[in-house]
Amino acid sequence: MKDKITKYSPYLVLGFSVLVFLALVLKRINFPIWFDEGYSAYLVKGNFGEIWGLTAVDVHPPFYYYLLKIWSLMFGTSLIAMRAMSVFFGVASIVLLFFLVKHWFGKKPAMFASLLMAVSPFLIRYGMEMRMYMVILFIVLLASYMLTLAVEKNQKRYWVFYAILVALGMYTHYFTACVWLTHVVYLLFIFRKDAKRLVPAVLSYVGAVVLYVPWIPSLLSQMDSISGGFWIPPVTGETPVSFLTNIFLFKSAGELVGWSVLLAILFVGVYVLVTKKAYKEIAKADRKYYLFLFLMFVLPPLALLGVSLVYKPMFVDRYLVPSSIIAWVIIGVSLAFCPVKKVCERCVIGFATFVVLLTAGVGVLNVLDRKPESYVADIVRTVQDEKDDTPILADDIWVFLGAAIYTSEENPVYGTLETTFTNGWGSEEPMKYYEGKLDRAKSQVYKTLDDFLAENKTFWYVTENPEKLPAGNFDVVKEVKTEHHTAMKLKAV
Repeated sequence: MKDKITKYSPYLVLGFSVLVFLALVLKRINFPIWFDEGYSAYLVKGNFGEIWGLTAVDVHPPFYYYLLKIWSLMFGTSLIAMRAMSVFFGVASIVLLFFLVKHWFGKKPAMFASLLMAVSPFLIRYGMEMRMYMVILFIVLLASYMLTLAVEKNQKRYWVFYAILVALGMYTHYFTACVWLTHVVYLLFIFRKDAKRLVPAVLSYVGAVVLYVPWIPSLLSQMDSISGGFWIPPVTGETPVSFLTNIFLFKSAGELVGWSVLLAILFVGVYVLVTKKAYKEIAKADRKYYLFLFLMFVLPPLALLGVSLVYKPMFVDRYLVPSSIIAWVIIGVSLAFCPVKKVCERCVIGFATFVVLLTAGVGVLNVLDRKPESYVADIVRTVQDEKDDTPILADDIWVFLGAAIYTSEENPVYGTLETTFTNGWGSEEPMKYYEGKLDRAKSQVYKTLDDFLAENKTFWYVTENPEKLPAGNFDVVKEVKTEHHTAMKLKAV
């Protein structure tokens, strides 16, 4: 019996890691939706060809939206159903990471790594979000596994799978290119004395580029559309520091005060100590995998910092989710390798483990207690509590995308091309396109305010600015407020 428990204990730990992740992420899966998630939910109303074309006028490639479209066809379009796809890929990533680390270092490091991955703040934060970050993480981990097998076995099939995954990564998010750069550096390092071994890798990357050719015109168009300006602020000296404090404590450097500053300093010291000790204990043949992990943690943010400094600000913490989570994997692997034969060693590693778990716990609590990115859900729910079977008209695109998924038969949410979508952004294109392609209930968009008023004489007008009313003559029948929004029940006269 004891032998069976020992045999299966790594997989029990893996199962426990998955359950911990699910318990944490499902706790807040009904968290208010925000602009980017609203865009995801709205875009997939179209067919695959329409998604391709409409994504091309925004700033991201289409593969995630294709997956979300398929998912929505199978499981529905409610907020929880749509967010569940990210939860699925979060679970799949934990399982995949376990087997990748097990392949590299063995069962014990795999157990430690999967446990710390499951409680890493960025995994909890983006494991519940209706965006592409969990899909990116899964692709990156699977590509890293395929690259490992391709290098070890030098079989054509692994290089082909790897090429497909590299292309899919680029079809999902452009900044996976930073990860592929990491892979290139790793290959150059391990084949530095045998350049001929690089030939299959080069062919694999050429194959990935060929697979990516259909999207290149759209990529060039997107680069041209953002050349005049972008929403991301410039990098400063605080940017890399805040990146580190965010991935470990889910607080920017400027938000750390008092004991949290001490914890951050203590954690950095523990991180350095434990990784140094682990490196000495890892077999020389396996140190290349340890280096691989460090490259995946360090190089992508450095590459993104470089691009931001010489071209245009593009450094956003969430674009580096794989690196952020690998940072926790490294400390998990390191703790597994640290020596604990002597009493003093056990005391040191016990204290280090306590600091690591405390940091993870604080980070997760900060994730769960965070403020919403958008407060539109609050005002929509307030209106729905009125139970008066009256439609809602969104003031602008921010309100619309935050409210659209909460539409109901009693209080359907609408916008008009004339009043709601007037910024000229690429993110407005799906609303403008679907207005003429889908029926009203699905598009949730009228062409003009007059078209809307022809069918809805009384409606709730939701806005952040209570001084702003739609053009026309209206009586204010009722008004309800939340901290950030106002809803006025208007009657056309």
